[in-house]
Amino acid sequence: MRVLENIDVRIQRDAAWQAQFAINSTKAAEIVRKLHIAHVTGHLEGTADAVGPLRSLVGLVRHTDGILPLSNEIVAGGRTYCNEIAIRTEEAMGLGSSLYFYIGRVHPEFGEAAFAYPLADICDVDGDATPFDTGGLFAGFICFTSTCGTINCVNKATCAKINPIDPSRIQRCIPDEVGLKTFMDKSRSTSDGNFSLSEIVKLFTEYLAAYFSEPGDYWDNQKRPFRNDPDSIFLHPRNEDFRAWTFEVRVHEPQRIEDCAAWGVSANMWNQQLRPLARHANANSSDPLLSLLSRTPVTIRANFAEEMEQWIRDRAGV
Repeated sequence: MRVLENIDVRIQRDAAWQAQFAINSTKAAEIVRKLHIAHVTGHLEGTADAVGPLRSLVGLVRHTDGILPLSNEIVAGGRTYCNEIAIRTEEAMGLGSSLYFYIGRVHPEFGEAAFAYPLADICDVDGDATPFDTGGLFAGFICFTSTCGTINCVNKATCAKINPIDPSRIQRCIPDEVGLKTFMDKSRSTSDGNFSLSEIVKLFTEYLAAYFSEPGDYWDNQKRPFRNDPDSIFLHPRNEDFRAWTFEVRVHEPQRIEDCAAWGVSANMWNQQLRPLARHANANSSDPLLSLLSRTPVTIRANFAEEMEQWIRDRAGV
């Protein structure tokens, strides 16, 4: 993982950085030990992202028997669980079909329901991780060269053009797939794409201690890493969204919703889909949705992503 490549040597060359790393290391370790990862899913029926009942949370939970599936699983009308960007990202970067989580963070763009799992419970599971959102990189929303956005961009044929996947957005730069695959091979947690829990815990602890003025800044949308990474992603002026420096964990096995530590939904999701069913909630029901509803959600507010993050932070002592 290039972001932590020779990190000890790099830190030792900078006395101020070395001192800050020493201060941060203990706190970072305490945070990571109690940290959760989060998966966001579920759209309201009738929205563009729903495209069929199985894209909604109700349809998803019932028709997968309470399972969060992998990205390429067909869930509705020939549609895969994840969207085109995710599937094309996996193909281009050689990632393999995955179930996507952020470590400690929740982004509402991916749906209106969030499920949090203890990082410590995702143990010995095949997968890998990167310190940025891979779909954002593939789609050109994240700059990953110092020249991106300039006339000298090495990918100037695609840089700062209308994004072909999402015409409403301007892309940063999209490299050729050979170059992207090479970059990804250097950025992943291990070269073969497999990780163990102990490795991810170690990597993320070092990351929090090394790249943030204090570990809690990882959750502050007004701040970014205070040190640049070898690929100039973190401090690039065009990378303003926290997904450019958030750890993405890709698990290669489906996960049961009932194993989550906590869940939450938007106010719209609760009022339009779940409230009418909540009166039938039953922890012993064979219907996985009614079983889920027997557990009080952390949030049913419009800002559900922020409140789920706060739940995660409170338990990690941030």
